[in-house]
Amino acid sequence: MTQGNPAWKGAGPISVTIKEIAERTGLSWPTVSQVLSGKGQRYSAETRRKIVVAAREMDYRPNRFARAVRSGRFGCAALLLSNESGRSALPADLLRGIHDALAGRDMNLTLAVLPDEKLTHEGFVPNILREWMADGLLINYTDHIPHRMIELIREYQLPSVWLNCRLEADCVRPDDFEAGRAATRLLLDLGHRDIAYVDFVWGHEDIGEAHYSVRDRQAGYEQGMRDAGLKPRVVRQARGVRPPQRHRYLERLLRSPDRPSAIVRYATSPELWLLVERAGLRVPEDLSMVSFANEVETVCGVPITTFCLPQRELGAAAVEMLTARIAKPRKALPPRALPFTLALGRTTGPPPPARR
Repeated sequence: MTQGNPAWKGAGPISVTIKEIAERTGLSWPTVSQVLSGKGQRYSAETRRKIVVAAREMDYRPNRFARAVRSGRFGCAALLLSNESGRSALPADLLRGIHDALAGRDMNLTLAVLPDEKLTHEGFVPNILREWMADGLLINYTDHIPHRMIELIREYQLPSVWLNCRLEADCVRPDDFEAGRAATRLLLDLGHRDIAYVDFVWGHEDIGEAHYSVRDRQAGYEQGMRDAGLKPRVVRQARGVRPPQRHRYLERLLRSPDRPSAIVRYATSPELWLLVERAGLRVPEDLSMVSFANEVETVCGVPITTFCLPQRELGAAAVEMLTARIAKPRKALPPRALPFTLALGRTTGPPPPARR
């Protein structure tokens, strides 16, 4: 007989059992079972090491179905996404943070892409966990969230955590307000006083439909200006404008006699850089720029000073919160707001001498 994990000729390996690991290590199967299920703290480090090494050498794979039957749990989280374009952005770092945090808890991840009709259907929502064989939901549904969907999830007490949205409980999001204030403070500390907040994507009339970050970043900027005793200067049209119109508005702003010495931008925009050059300005000598993005972006070979969203940390924090909700389904948890990370590029500096 062969040592370790035997295999039929021409077939895949036969699953190793806990009993076989117990025989190999000379330990009892309850001891092996408790160690491999993460409940072996009562045993010595040497005993645990011996079992883990044997399990690895024998290519032990836990029987998740049997575990689910015993525990009443699937060992799986479902990541719920909308099938509507733009409502469920899933950056790679966010997915990696979720994956790594679940893997550290010996849990799997399944993706569920569903239409609004299902998510607001009273016959479907109560059974969503069983249908997807999941213990809880990570809901990455950032805007235009159907109110009935929120009501049903709460009514049936489904263990759920919302990602990247602002709710009263059970949600994890970036701290966009503090990021807006920190971006303004960065420019103030460099000596700027005429700092504008620029956003032509969302206008005053349609900002109510936008993601919460559109409002929070602006509010943080405004608070930062007021903290310094300065009047905020928000450059935003009545409604969001398309690129050709946006270019004209931006160029007019940059060529005006009272142009700002620094700009806080809702999101990175390569077009802004080109318009700055067209206006005969230099960055950061004549104009400083700060933006927000998932990671530092480079335009014309120059890295932009960026407040980076904590995507990986967001995924890990959501999994941590979800496991707590799974353990206590009836206990709602307070929301968490995670800080951005500042990546200093080459687009910020002191204002021109004439503006100091």
